[in-house]
Amino acid sequence: CENPNFGDLASQLIILPELSNIREMISMALDDLSAPEAVLDAASNCSNWCYYINNYSEALIKKALDRSLDNYPRAHGNCYQSMGLIYMGVNRVDEAESLFLKALELHRKAQSTLGEANDLQSLGDIQMWQNELEKAESSFRGALELHQKAQDTLGEANDLQSLGDVQMRRDELEKAE
Repeated sequence: CENPNFGDLASQLIILPELSNIREMISMALDDLSAPEAVLDAASNCSNWCYYINNYSEALIKKALDRSLDNYPRAHGNCYQSMGLIYMGVNRVDEAESLFLKALELHRKAQSTLGEANDLQSLGDIQMWQNELEKAESSFRGALELHQKAQDTLGEANDLQSLGDVQMRRDELEKAE
């Protein structure tokens, strides 16, 4: 599943007015205890849209996590990633870090290069916030390598920006360029 472009105006014009309906439809689909992987992906993607517009949807992603089974490690990892983003947004950083580590484990199990890259990017963000610059740099470099492998240009750009932020925090301005 590619990284969505939340800034795409056409998508916003379609999705934002229908977001509460979309959330409700996904929630109803999750009532089926054997919800397929696509429903878990929909819950994760919807949660990420809600995160983007600061309209967190913790209940939906918790419901998805209750339904995600071991036979869907990639989708399960995406759900943990989404919940971690929500927790970062409400400053529950320690819980977010724990969720990103669970997501990373599942994405590695599923051999999801993009999922693993996004998890490392999120862990790097937390490490920056905690002023653990060496760890953050390592996470961002790992994310960059995986985003390159997945040919995710937007992910690469975000990783490079984050690496520049690390250099700026170290007052290494020439390297940050």
